[in-house]
Amino acid sequence: MQEKMILRALAWALLCTVFCCGCDDGKGGGPPDDGAQDELPGDGLPDDGLPDPAGDPDAPDIPDDTGEEEQPPVTTYPDNILVNGGFELGLQCYSNWVWSQSGVDYRGDYDFWLSGDARTGDYALEIRCQGADCGDGAKAAIYSQRIPTSSGLAYSLSLHARCQAGAYTYLYVPQTSTGEFFQELTCNGDWALNEASFTAADGASSFYFYVYNASTTSLFIDDIVLTHADGTVPPQTVYHAGSRSVGLEGRAVTVDGAPYLALGFFNVPYEDLEQVAGIGANTVTGLGLDVSADCFNTEQPGYLDHAYELGVNVAPDSTFSARLDEPAVYPAIIGQFAGHRAVIAWFLVDEPDQADVAWYAIEPATLVAEYEAARGASAPPVVADFQRASWSDPSEVAPYAGAVDLWMAEPYGENFGGVTHAMDLFDGIEPRPVWLAQDAVAAGLVVPKAWWVVVQGATGILYFTWQEFAGDPARLEAAAQAFGELGQLGGVLFAESLDDQVTGPGELGFIARRLSGSIYVMAVKPDAGTVDAAFTVPGLTDGQQVTVMFEDRTLAASGESFTDTFDGIARHVYLIE
Repeated sequence: MQEKMILRALAWALLCTVFCCGCDDGKGGGPPDDGAQDELPGDGLPDDGLPDPAGDPDAPDIPDDTGEEEQPPVTTYPDNILVNGGFELGLQCYSNWVWSQSGVDYRGDYDFWLSGDARTGDYALEIRCQGADCGDGAKAAIYSQRIPTSSGLAYSLSLHARCQAGAYTYLYVPQTSTGEFFQELTCNGDWALNEASFTAADGASSFYFYVYNASTTSLFIDDIVLTHADGTVPPQTVYHAGSRSVGLEGRAVTVDGAPYLALGFFNVPYEDLEQVAGIGANTVTGLGLDVSADCFNTEQPGYLDHAYELGVNVAPDSTFSARLDEPAVYPAIIGQFAGHRAVIAWFLVDEPDQADVAWYAIEPATLVAEYEAARGASAPPVVADFQRASWSDPSEVAPYAGAVDLWMAEPYGENFGGVTHAMDLFDGIEPRPVWLAQDAVAAGLVVPKAWWVVVQGATGILYFTWQEFAGDPARLEAAAQAFGELGQLGGVLFAESLDDQVTGPGELGFIARRLSGSIYVMAVKPDAGTVDAAFTVPGLTDGQQVTVMFEDRTLAASGESFTDTFDGIARHVYLIE
């Protein structure tokens, strides 16, 4: 168990949606109890200063890397900035949260459902109280992900709400040109139209809005429409619609016909994608305020186009939709968000095994049904993050095996043992590819722990969360180093295994691979102390040079062995040509 991370202001608002309850797994606390009075984290960011974005006439021409036919650009003329204004796509493009009368995070008796009692379409969203911990300070809300904007841009927002007379429900926009915007919703027992106008704050590059239920009865929400103040919505062009060749071969994910080592982050905003690509990341996903799909019809070019043109692949997230327990919504979700060449995986849900939080937990049978509905709609390989896999019993995770194609756990902190526990647990249930979420450990541990992850057999590392690295130069440099080293040897990791031939000390974790006639031994010491490690490699000759990669030094073999010193937590990578 690790202490909870204390995040900066924007990251706090984002991370409120993506952690576990009371298990101190490092995922942070909930959103501040704003009550439409407290100041919420700002979202005004400087201009990103990026070069010509997707959609510009001189945007880079990305070759078709699979031989598959890429669809021609598609331009649409929407009438709503919100792609999911009517909840026909579940809670895609939104997050949610519950506040308790006790003030304790992850408590409260509200929950969220898709209701067939819709004003239009198939669904409305229902926020319902189902116990005593509602009202009197307790409340629940949905809130949009960050909507790109520019300083001083004016908006009109309308929504239909149905709630009992006297219920306390309201719309809240944390930052506008006049400060916080607050408006109670009309509650008269029937569907009622609510309209609001506001202007983006000076210097803002994004904003978001909340819809709250602070009463003890149900609130139904439908048909949220956001436009510019003059009623217009920018036309949208998608430049790289289509699909990629993605498959599963044993413990590897393959992309475009080759084994794929996923390296990246959770929660990368549009304006940081170029920086993320520049440090060697190739994969992103989203939880919370920062989208990982195209949720809003704004002047900003599409997230997926931008990522693809930078060589960054995306695993769109459906956590908040999955928690609605409505598998039937998944074909529409996949149809809307998965048909792009940037998409190589689908992040189904975060922590469905978190039984201690009522509005997090998903019954295994329900998650399997959601998986089947997604895959039946041609979703790419599906992954979900199992919170308990790094420390608990297999019985808590095994029932979910039919809901994923590749495993994910979150073995956080400075103790490397959680990585080993998760890998052993997954292998004991059913061997599959494993991507691991990792937290922002101390900068000096980032590189050796990344190597420990791959030495233990994982083929993906996604750091939670980008903001924890972007705000720490030493940690960011360490992540770039880890990505650079692992990326350089990505092909080696999937090469011929010599694990049953190369021997070394039990205090270390190590693997051996042969590629193009060269042998690579990758070794990590996961704890304190000093070990003089002797490795035996069949075919090594006396005096033969062993290169210690990334360290500008060499060793000389003695017979079929070579020896090196591991001082504390460390990784060494050896090349024998």
